[in-house]
Amino acid sequence: MTRERCPVCGATQLEELLELEDYPIAGNGVIIPSQAENFPHISLRISFCHGCGMIFQSEQQPLEKYLEMRKRQPIPPPFAKSGLESFETDRFFQQLLRYAPEGGRVLDIGCGYSGMLPRLKKLGFDVVGIEADERLVEQFTKDGYEVISGRFDEALFDEESFDIVVCRSVIEHVEEPLILLGSIDDVLKPGGLLAIETPNMGQAFERNAFGGFSPQYQSYWTLSTLRFAVTQHGHDILGGQDESYIALFSRKVDADEERYDPLPSADVEEAYERVESFLNRKEDISEDLSDLVRGDFKGPLAVFGAGLPSVDMFFYCDIHDQIGMVSTTDAGRVGGILAGTDYVVQSLDDLLKSDCNGVILSTERRHDELLDKLKPFIVNGGRVLRFAPDITIT
Repeated sequence: MTRERCPVCGATQLEELLELEDYPIAGNGVIIPSQAENFPHISLRISFCHGCGMIFQSEQQPLEKYLEMRKRQPIPPPFAKSGLESFETDRFFQQLLRYAPEGGRVLDIGCGYSGMLPRLKKLGFDVVGIEADERLVEQFTKDGYEVISGRFDEALFDEESFDIVVCRSVIEHVEEPLILLGSIDDVLKPGGLLAIETPNMGQAFERNAFGGFSPQYQSYWTLSTLRFAVTQHGHDILGGQDESYIALFSRKVDADEERYDPLPSADVEEAYERVESFLNRKEDISEDLSDLVRGDFKGPLAVFGAGLPSVDMFFYCDIHDQIGMVSTTDAGRVGGILAGTDYVVQSLDDLLKSDCNGVILSTERRHDELLDKLKPFIVNGGRVLRFAPDITIT
């Protein structure tokens, strides 16, 4: 169904930014090998709201499509075994404790990917999880956690029965984000804490070349749009951060208190200019990348990164014949197939032992850290191509 109103502010002054035909529903970017030939594509249409600056999919995609896609992904290992840096999760957890009561009942929506359930239980909180991926529910249940299988529905719980609700990397996937926030409000006690986090499109527009839009996201949030949505439900903003992920911590205002007026939206014209600049940059880099890798690299290249930016880069750029391998530091993705390609994802050690003479950093986060991991490759004469902000070669 095509949206005629903004899902956040309800405005009808909408503009379609792009439409991509046959775009893969790639999830986190990696597909189980047995499913590599059997995953769907859609027409990805993205719109901008000139009322509040919200960006969202013009064609609503049922959440069931996303949940089916997750079944085609490898089961993520526990954070401690994934090989991923846990800085963002650690920071979110520390901020949550800053505002949380001492003890109480916690609901973690989408608990399988949030990393919060074990940490909070260890501190003595009474934790309940909701998780749509049955494979993860089975893992948690075996470990003694109370986790409900399926989608969050306030009817599953008594009203005002939780002191804290955690909602990490969930709101961007749901069809109606304001309905989700309203349902959370129903189960949260007056004065209770909402801890919410979502990918930050404001940051993505400033630094990314690829990976900005994905079929798995129904909505694309900035700090101003998320604050606007949360405060519409009568929450006071306590704190948070505005980096690669937006985190907001808010307090549900008691019905007897004066409610906090929703903040006005940010400069919508400025927000529109940022997204236009992002799309133009993506187009320019896509045109230049194929010629550059063919002209400057005589041997095979490796793509370092097995996520959405890599999928997006292959979709836009004609470089398949130049790529020898796809590699990652994420142990949970090694052995999977990069969606939309026939590359089996390999480890960093495999990359360092390969005959590739160049590496493309598909991600634009943590460049210093990733370059440090690639030092042995660079010392042996390998070169690294990255987008910072234009194409540069190290």
